[in-house]
Amino acid sequence: MAIPKLYKLLKKLESGEIRQIRKWLKSPFVTTREDVGDLFELLISYQKKHRPFPEKAEIHHHLFPGKDYQALRVRATMSDLQEMIETYLLLSFVRANPVRAKLILSKIYRQRALPKHFLHTTSEAGEYLEEQAYRNPDYYRDLLDYETEMLQFQSATRRTGGLNLQEISNHIDVLFLIRKLRHTCTLLTHEQVFKTHYDQGLLTPILEEIEKKGFLKIPAVSIYYHCYRFLTEQYNLLHFQRFREILTRYAHQFTEVEVRDLYLLAINFCIRKLNEGQEEYGRQGLVLYKQGLQESFLLENGWLSRFTFNNIVGSSLRLREFDWAEQFIVDYEAQLEASHRESTVQFNRARLEYARGNYRNAMLLLSTTEFNDMINNLIAKTILLKIYYELKEYDLLDSHLDNFQSYIRRHQTSDFHQTNYQNIIRLVRKLLALKPGDKHGKAVLGKAIKETPILSEKQWLLGQLV
Repeated sequence: MAIPKLYKLLKKLESGEIRQIRKWLKSPFVTTREDVGDLFELLISYQKKHRPFPEKAEIHHHLFPGKDYQALRVRATMSDLQEMIETYLLLSFVRANPVRAKLILSKIYRQRALPKHFLHTTSEAGEYLEEQAYRNPDYYRDLLDYETEMLQFQSATRRTGGLNLQEISNHIDVLFLIRKLRHTCTLLTHEQVFKTHYDQGLLTPILEEIEKKGFLKIPAVSIYYHCYRFLTEQYNLLHFQRFREILTRYAHQFTEVEVRDLYLLAINFCIRKLNEGQEEYGRQGLVLYKQGLQESFLLENGWLSRFTFNNIVGSSLRLREFDWAEQFIVDYEAQLEASHRESTVQFNRARLEYARGNYRNAMLLLSTTEFNDMINNLIAKTILLKIYYELKEYDLLDSHLDNFQSYIRRHQTSDFHQTNYQNIIRLVRKLLALKPGDKHGKAVLGKAIKETPILSEKQWLLGQLV
């Protein structure tokens, strides 16, 4: 039986929310029906015991004892409960966002022709706007809505005098630029990973205007502008450095989620450049990782994503920061979610053992751990490939390459990963085919390796030709 939406919603409620919803459902303003509250208590008790959603006949017996079973009655009660919980969530969201709440109330007062109430409420909204630290897209959206409400009010109450038309025009421009630049940075990152193409729309023709008209004085515009520039001018370190300066100086003007996304935009770019052999960007990326960890920007609700954990270890190993990588694993093991902790730690210890040349230890760790994540499997197979080659276990390597090739064909990955690992397999086969003392063959293969744009093991492959 498919899990009802209501039960999935209840699973996402925190304990404090459950207590508040319990009070909410007892309010006669919300409902006078006992069956809705009884259903809530029944389902919450099932959740606490980790039991599956009960049969509807069982629900009916619990809510309506002595009455003939009617599935429609149960469905209607479930629907009513979900609607009441959704109303609570909406109200909680509005109350947690005082500026939005005041702006909504201002609109109500304006529409009811209560000018004193309107002016008092908009004044409070304006104070909230100025007092908050954020100067992010949400701030400029609220500022635009604030000025728009004032315009609507002034247009209806003033016969003479100026209107705030210019302010609204300015806010529209700023909000558009921030949102457009931010979204285009996401498009560009997605293009790189999935080898697709998106139309950037109106952005390209107005890039020069951003500089000419002083929009770069606004940190929220400037940070996404420089992010766009280093993503599109991939060897322009100047824009990357300017981006980092703004991020360091103005991080407090963005939410934690926005700051984490900004870090990851820059870090993912650095990883791609490191994969292309640009070690300078790799070091920049590791600095960003360290800074993000120190400031807790890379943590989400106190947890560190296993993917971020893997990327941090991978970057530090590529840069031969072995001791730092080992200490990082020790320090942040507890920040991994329990369900992924053991396999993630074992996987990264194997990578570290390989990087230090302890091949047998690495093989033991890789062979005694199950990796459910496909990318981890690809990396583990690459490590084994390199170990077999370096230990001159060529029969094992040949069999491993066949299995590796089959694995890639059977599993759907991004275009980047498909290309990268196919390139590794192809070039290792060419490496194996070289005859001893074939200087010309080595030179040709070395040139091919250097000219392969997507190749995470470029340095290792070149090292085997020395």
